[in-house]
Formats: sequence, structure tokens, C-alpha cells
Amino acid sequence: MLRGTAIFFISATIVNAGNYLFNLILGRWLGPAAFADISLMVTLMLLVSFITAAFSLVGAKFVAMYSALQNVIQVASFRRWLGRIAWGLGIALLLGLTLGAPSLQIFFHTASWLPFILLGIGMPVYLAQAVDRGVAQGQTRFGLLALSYQAEMWARLVFAVILVALGFGVNGAVAALTLSFFATWLVARRVRVGLPKPSGLAQNEKNAALAFALPASAALIGQILINNSDVLIVKHFFENSQAGLYAALALIGRIVFFATWSVVMTLFPIVAQKQERGEAHHHLLGVSLGLVAAVSIFITAFAYFFGEFVVMVLFGAAY
Repeated sequence: MLRGTAIFFISATIVNAGNYLFNLILGRWLGPAAFADISLMVTLMLLVSFITAAFSLVGAKFVAMYSALQNVIQVASFRRWLGRIAWGLGIALLLGLTLGAPSLQIFFHTASWLPFILLGIGMPVYLAQAVDRGVAQGQTRFGLLALSYQAEMWARLVFAVILVALGFGVNGAVAALTLSFFATWLVARRVRVGLPKPSGLAQNEKNAALAFALPASAALIGQILINNSDVLIVKHFFENSQAGLYAALALIGRIVFFATWSVVMTLFPIVAQKQERGEAHHHLLGVSLGLVAAVSIFITAFAYFFGEFVVMVLFGAAY
């Protein structure tokens, strides 16, 4: 567990640093008003992430069980079944964002409706890659999983810098988001290498997955709303420059969540495999809580005592 956490923590630290750099560069280059529009698109992506997280969670849970029993045919079959659902929902999101773009522009007071369409184009692969990430997590292939997040971050950062520097502004930044989804998908789909030809998945397996997905999705919805609903509310009710200031503050606040996320990602498949094999695993809860508490307390204390310094360093005097 500690080895997997270490790999993921190092990778997650680099990924989070890159994602923060993405936001910091855009915030400084474009100013609070345009940054409010960019932050809205990122927040919408994060809202959709409750769906991707559900796919990954279900995939990790059941692939971990099948891997514990060394049933690779079931792994391949489950991946194909869950992948088809992901592609279907992704296409539905694409249509929803495309057709609803004019109404979304009015509701959120954005400068253009085009960013909603650009974001929608990436939705099918964004959901599809989540299934493959879940498979990699369930197989405890943390190297491949970490690589997929690296690909997402670097593609997003590099394309955003290039497109915004060329003058595409908010549209360029959102296009970089979509391109990063494709980069992630190309890496994550490598989980299929070495898997046998899938067979049909039994109905009782499908029912078990759906039964697990419902309460898991409910928990994820709550988590996503806690982390992101404030930005949507502010974007609707406040003018753009104020919304941009709040978006910067909210971004700083998310440091605690993302800094401790690698512990949970690592713990889940290990516990699932141990439970399937009838091995002791309850002690891992205490270990993970201790790791999360240590990181959270440090970051929160630093923000409390040096809050103004953090804002100045990250976003500058305009914020």
C-alpha cells in the first residue's frame, strides 16, 4: 500500500502542480473576468467527473475481485460492458452541451457559447478513459494509472499555453481541456494489452455492478457538489470579475482535497482484493486516515497563517 501510495503521491503532486500552473498562467494572462469563464468550464468538467469517478470506482472494485481470483476473461468482459455504457453516456453529454450551449451561455453569463461545445466534444472519451483507469486501478497497475494522469496534465498545460499565447483566449484553454481527454484515453486504453477476447457478462454480474454503483454514485455526487457547486452559484449571481476572484480562492481551497486523493485511490483496490481473499484489512483504514490527517492539517495551518502570501504568490495583486 505504501509503495503504491508513494508512486501515486509523487505522480499526483506533479499532476496537481501542473494543473495549478494551468490555472495560474490563465489567471495571470487573462485576468479575473476571463478566468471566471475558464473556471466555469473546469468546474463543469469536475461536475461530470462524478460520472467518471463512478465508472472508475465500479471498474476498480470488480476488476480487483476478478484479479484476486485470476479471472482475466471476466476482467476483459467487464471492461467491454462498462465501456459501452460509458461511450453511450458520453455521447449523450456531447449532445446535451452542444444543443444547450446558447441557454448555458445566458445562465452563466459567459462571453460565448463556443466553450460549451468544445468541452462537449471531449465527453465521450472522457468517460471512456475512466473505465480503463478503473481497470488499471483494480489490477493495482499504479504505474500505468499514474502515467494516464501525467498525460492528461501535460497535454492540458502545453496546449493551453500554446493556444492562449496564439490569442485564442478562453476557447483555446477549453480546447486544451478537450485535447487532454484524448491524450488520457490513448494512454489508459493500454490496459487492454494482454487481456483475452471478452465473452458475454452474466446478468447477475451486471446487477451486482449496478447495485454497487448506485450508493457509490450518491456519495460521489455529494463529494462533487461540496467541491464545486459554490463556483457555479457565484458565476450565476455575481459579475465576472468578482466571480474570477472567488474562483481563484476556491482553487486554493481545493489543494487539501487533491493532495490527499492519492491515498484513497491506492487504498481502494488493495482493500477490495484483501476482502475477496478473506484477509484482514480493517487496519488499513487507520493507516489511510493518519496519512490524510497529517497532510490536511499541515496545508490548512499554512493557509491559515500565510493566506495573503499564498494568494499573492499564486495569482498576484489583481486578486
